[in-house]
Amino acid sequence: MNNHKRFNLRIISKKKKGLPSFKQLKYLKKYLNKTEKSILKISFLVFLLSFGYFLYVSYSKIENIPDYGGSYIEGVIGQMQYLNPVLADTNSVDVDINKLIYNSLFKTKNREIVPDLVESYEINNDGTKYSFTLKNNIFWHDNKPLTSEDVVYTIKTIQDIKYRSPLYLSLKDIEIEKTGIFTFDINLEKAYNPLISTLTFGIIPKHIWSNINSYNFALSKYNLKPVGTGPYKYKSLTKSKDGFIKSYTLQVNDLYFRKKPYIENFTFRFFNDKTDLIEKFKEKKVTSISYIEHSEKELLNKKNTNFYNLYLPKYDAIFINSETNSLLKEDYIRESMCLGTDKYEIIETVFENDAKKADSLFPENMLGYDPEYSLCEFNPSKAVSIIEENGWERSVKDGIMEKDGKKLEFILTTVNNKDNEKVANIIKKQWENLGIKLNIQLIDNNFIKEEAIKPRNYDLLLYGEVVGANSDPYAFWHSSQSKNPGLNLSVYGSSSVDEAIEKARKATTEEEVLEEYNTIKEIFKNDIPAIFLYNNSYIYVTSDEVYGINLNQNITYPNDRFNNIEEWYVKTKKRF
Repeated sequence: MNNHKRFNLRIISKKKKGLPSFKQLKYLKKYLNKTEKSILKISFLVFLLSFGYFLYVSYSKIENIPDYGGSYIEGVIGQMQYLNPVLADTNSVDVDINKLIYNSLFKTKNREIVPDLVESYEINNDGTKYSFTLKNNIFWHDNKPLTSEDVVYTIKTIQDIKYRSPLYLSLKDIEIEKTGIFTFDINLEKAYNPLISTLTFGIIPKHIWSNINSYNFALSKYNLKPVGTGPYKYKSLTKSKDGFIKSYTLQVNDLYFRKKPYIENFTFRFFNDKTDLIEKFKEKKVTSISYIEHSEKELLNKKNTNFYNLYLPKYDAIFINSETNSLLKEDYIRESMCLGTDKYEIIETVFENDAKKADSLFPENMLGYDPEYSLCEFNPSKAVSIIEENGWERSVKDGIMEKDGKKLEFILTTVNNKDNEKVANIIKKQWENLGIKLNIQLIDNNFIKEEAIKPRNYDLLLYGEVVGANSDPYAFWHSSQSKNPGLNLSVYGSSSVDEAIEKARKATTEEEVLEEYNTIKEIFKNDIPAIFLYNNSYIYVTSDEVYGINLNQNITYPNDRFNNIEEWYVKTKKRF
């Protein structure tokens, strides 16, 4: 018997050195007493718990961080035309793409104007001389350095009427001169405090464009294959059989003077139909939609979509054109319309409170804005009384006011979209309660400028105006701007308002500017050239698979959504 046990032990102990094998371990329980077995079980349990805790702690320390690479496809309505800041100021598609290709002397960020290409600048005491110094570490996409010669060339090209730049009027009266490789001066005949806010257009390279004359400027290949200094540069484009550009792709610029963007390729894909664009987004064939109306939000899957509600320095208003209808020259008619318009009903019903009430020509968070100011407060009974006091009586047949055989009737023109149509119909109903008949004219967005806005062919126009980087109301309310290409849509003329606008532009302190703006607001209360309604949000839509888009709610232009493009990412990696 003893010999048999010794024989088995010899078999078990065949492995002479090292740890026991798995086959050997299975015999271990035969040689452990009860206490030893309990200790072994407890030790094993402690090991499992410790190992599990180690895995848990390790996993909790692992995080996803941005990684370089990937692609982003933005769907836009419309077509690109000129990727050239000298020519592109009026085409929103061009302006958006140019934001990624070019840099400007100054840019807008969080409703403030901050330096972009400019390192520093000084203004003399009387505001007639500006001296600028550029950053000295900026290179064009073709690796040539940016210098003051590029800035001087860009501005002088804009000032040359042969190039037909939309920016001509804003820069025609300044003088610019190079003072060094990276320095230049701008001289003015008289102080003009909005100057800095006008220097937000992209700078183009002299070495590319100086050999192209004004006749060929708009035809140059560089309008589609541009050279800039921005975070992205041209990569490729695709065209349809009929020659229209279907998509336009940019790639990251390794020479960019700021942080290199994470996303490698940024593509703009062009659509003619919003319904088609929304379907492509739902199918994940595009990453984002540049803009949707509030009424279109219900068409998208909210679970997989990020909605960014942004606010521009903007107001939507009913612009009153007294030149086409003599009744609109009457102060009491304009006042009654204003008193009879309930803005809150529009904001709640159409925009579900994703809009802010507008009460003046100075938007919220802009110089001149006063939360206590209002052009008029909703008071329909007072509006009716004013109309009746001026000899109008309600028709027994339809309830519309009549006087001398003439009905109180107007045409309201607006862009044909769901939001505007809803707003127009609410106003129509509100004004019918006053005895005013309103006929609605809807015009396609592609044609409204040519058919209505440029010729000022409307009684009343429901339309939005973006004020821009500066509160200066010159382009929108000075009498000299009442005809195209001016933006005085009410064809409004007031010598007192003109004088106040001109004084504000020459003022050298903010207090002086505000004094003139307050004068304008008081004159508007009496004249009521427009009925300010609301500022609805600019809705930018992206897939929830895009990260790093931290946008300030208040932007100055739609392309400000790209202000932190360097932080956007679609790829991630693990980090312990």
